Amino acid sequence: ILFNLSFRDEDSLGDSRLLLQYSVSFLLSCWFCIAERFNVVGPDAPLVAEAGEDLVLPCSLQPNISAEGMMVEWLRTDLTDGLVHLYKDYKDTNDDQIKTYRGRTALFKEELKKGNTSLKLSALQPSDEGSYKCFSCYFVPFFLKKPFLCV
Repeated sequence: ILFNLSFRDEDSLGDSRLLLQYSVSFLLSCWFCIAERFNVVGPDAPLVAEAGEDLVLPCSLQPNISAEGMMVEWLRTDLTDGLVHLYKDYKDTNDDQIKTYRGRTALFKEELKKGNTSLKLSALQPSDEGSYKCFSCYFVPFFLKKPFLCV
C-alpha cells in the first residue's frame, strides 16, 4: 500500500486562525510473499485531520491472516532512509527510525493477529507530509540438512 500524506494551510474566511489540514490518499497494491498470497488493503477515500491530532493510517491483510510473525514496515517513500516504523521478530525495532517520528508511532499489537497492520501516527506535524508505504511480508525459514556420507 502506498500512502500520500499532504499538508496545506488554509485561511478560513479572513480568520487569522490557520487551519492545518492533512489529507491522505491511497494507492492500493497487492504483495506476494514467499508462502502466502494476500492483499494489503486500505480505505477508498482520503483521511483528513488537523495538526496536533492523531491519525491512523489504515492497512490490513486480506484474507485476515495473522501478521504477528511477519515483518511490518512503514516507510516514507519520498525520503532517503525513510523508516517510519518497523515491527519484526514479534517486536518493534525502531533504532533506525526517522528521529521526528520517535515516540509518535504505534501498531495495534492485539490487532496484528487479525491482520490489522494499521499505524497510529500521533501529534501530526507539517513535516509528516509525504508518501507512506505499508509493507507486510511473511518469511519462511529454510534450512539445508548437512549431507552425510555412508561408507
